[in-house]
Amino acid sequence: MSTPTAPTTGLFSHVFGGGGRLAFLAKVLGQGDGLNRALEAPATLAKVFEKRPAWLGRLLQRGFLTATRMSLAQPIRPFEGHRAGHRLLTGAGIGARPAGRVADRLVQIYPKRRPEHPGAVPGARSHACVARAFNADLGWRRAAVWRMALAYGLLLLAGAGVHEAAAALPAREPVAPEMVDIPAGSFCMGSRRPGTPAPADCPDLPADPEARDNETPARRVAVPAFRLGKYEVTAGEFRRFVKAMQARGKGIHWTDDARSVDALPPAERAHKDRLPAVNLSFDDALAYAEWLSHETGRRYRLPTEAEWEYAARAGATARRWWGDDPRHEDACAHANVLDWKALGALKAAGYPITWEGFACAMDGYVLSAPVGHFGARGVNAFGLQDMLGNVLEWVADCYHDRYAGAPAGPAAWTDGAKCATGRRVIRGGSWLGAPANLRSANRYWFISGDRIGDLGFRLAQDLK
Repeated sequence: MSTPTAPTTGLFSHVFGGGGRLAFLAKVLGQGDGLNRALEAPATLAKVFEKRPAWLGRLLQRGFLTATRMSLAQPIRPFEGHRAGHRLLTGAGIGARPAGRVADRLVQIYPKRRPEHPGAVPGARSHACVARAFNADLGWRRAAVWRMALAYGLLLLAGAGVHEAAAALPAREPVAPEMVDIPAGSFCMGSRRPGTPAPADCPDLPADPEARDNETPARRVAVPAFRLGKYEVTAGEFRRFVKAMQARGKGIHWTDDARSVDALPPAERAHKDRLPAVNLSFDDALAYAEWLSHETGRRYRLPTEAEWEYAARAGATARRWWGDDPRHEDACAHANVLDWKALGALKAAGYPITWEGFACAMDGYVLSAPVGHFGARGVNAFGLQDMLGNVLEWVADCYHDRYAGAPAGPAAWTDGAKCATGRRVIRGGSWLGAPANLRSANRYWFISGDRIGDLGFRLAQDLK
């Protein structure tokens, strides 16, 4: 993107690309026969608009038409030109057209204004015919020509000014999050304790010394293809939603993660919007998904618990997608976890931590890390980042103490009795979790209204 130039010169040089085009327009707007030449040779007029942004081209075309209608008003009453311009700028029937067809549009408009004029011959589409009609009607009315020039010039300046201001702004982050296509397949959901037999439909499921009762009994689940967010929803993405709701008069209770921002290395604080959004309730996550669906026209939702574990495992039967890691020494290379340096720092800061952390030195962060920070080392076989560690993630299911009676497929388990308790499943572990909490099978719950400093979410989509 070029650096904006001085106000006046920059506007015209950016729109016209040189003095030659500006001189041409001066002739068109300042002389009656200039109109004739412009209308007889629309390709010349098109040169003014070429290589401009499409929206600016449309604005300039509409401005030309608006100015023409203003010049035809007999007489021009107060605000009549404004109303004509408003109809053109917002009215139906004048959509985006190539700049070279401006004269064609004038042929259609002019007879409607002056049906008795020779230019109104039914079916006439000659640029020269319309040009002669304009000269006959306007050539002696110099004031009308100047009114047209003034109106067109004001629209031109407004359009160019908006474009130059927009060019100086940073690129807007896309509204839609980056999604990953998750292939269809089946997997063994849950875990089994040592000394217990493997389920008949999961004969190869290894025993897990860190397994818990709420992860049993393991069972095979078939999962259709779907899409899942590559990252957790970021603070920047969620902040845009909060501002949109506030603009509509709907307050959203959300506290930014100032502690994680302060804990970032100084060089990374400019990227604070890439931190995962936390301090969010289950209902906040649903509201964001609904808003984003409306904004983009594509339905977003929370993943189900089965979808989440399937995506986290990415084909692996080990405890973690990078391997079992029984001594908890490898996690720092792949995820933001409670390493021993972070554990010491958090205890010193007053966190009441009574559990052990991972036996690796330092993953670079004490609290939340910007999403995707670990690059290729943090990507599982499905191309997802931060599925274990960083922050906990809400999923769609209500919490059940065990998998007995769970749906056979990947649908969310949302029967009324358990959902009435308000307990919703969370997955993935966080920078504060013990090693046993950062396993693909691990599951726990929070009340749906809870807002926790290490709890966020990511979004899913159906492929249908």
